[in-house]
Amino acid sequence: MSSPLHTDRHGAIHGATSGPRLPGLDGLRALAVILVVVFHLFPQWWFVGGFIGVDVFFVISGFLITTLLLRESDATGRISLVGFWRRRARRLLPALVLLLLVCSSAAWVVGGDVLVRLGAQIAGALTFSYNWIAIIIGEGYFGATSPELFRNLWSLGIEEQFYVLWPLALPLILLLPRTWARVAAAGALAAASAVWMGDIVSATGNVSRAYYGTDSHAFGILLGVALAFVLHRALAAPTLWMQR
Repeated sequence: MSSPLHTDRHGAIHGATSGPRLPGLDGLRALAVILVVVFHLFPQWWFVGGFIGVDVFFVISGFLITTLLLRESDATGRISLVGFWRRRARRLLPALVLLLLVCSSAAWVVGGDVLVRLGAQIAGALTFSYNWIAIIIGEGYFGATSPELFRNLWSLGIEEQFYVLWPLALPLILLLPRTWARVAAAGALAAASAVWMGDIVSATGNVSRAYYGTDSHAFGILLGVALAFVLHRALAAPTLWMQR
């Protein structure tokens, strides 16, 4: 049985971490990982499942983070931005720094092409802006001849940019009095992002810009946001709290 939610001396809300999880989400994560790994192991297949796997992760992130913020807003009447960002940093930064140290050290030992623009890649990874740095320096996601050691961190950049911006924007969405209006707002933003991706490709032919851009590849996260609004009341038990 899960313990009730409680607040600490800083006013941050917490809940039990030992309660039951949503097994469906774990299954979706596993499926997404398999799709992405197969895509990168056999890129010559042009296996589109890898692209689907990335967007599945985005949907899950949008859903879980929005659910967490809505739970906090319901319980305390506010969202602690500092507390939220601190938890994100504690969860992500140690593993990220370890990854960069180990892989960069190995790259220096190996040498050669893996050192190409390594400094820019590390800067992009540490600032969670890898996707935009790749756009600025003209690195294409679909170019098999351009070696990038940390290329796959572009998606982490989009997620972290969402973690920074969404807690600031959510209170504005919550001013809408009805659930359907909130769902419609998130759905409209998702549709705009998807249309913008298509416009970029059709106008410039730059598929990598459309794929890397936070503005053009936010539709998956925003669909997760819409889903969180739809299911918020049904998931109003403390078992999901702090799952992310």
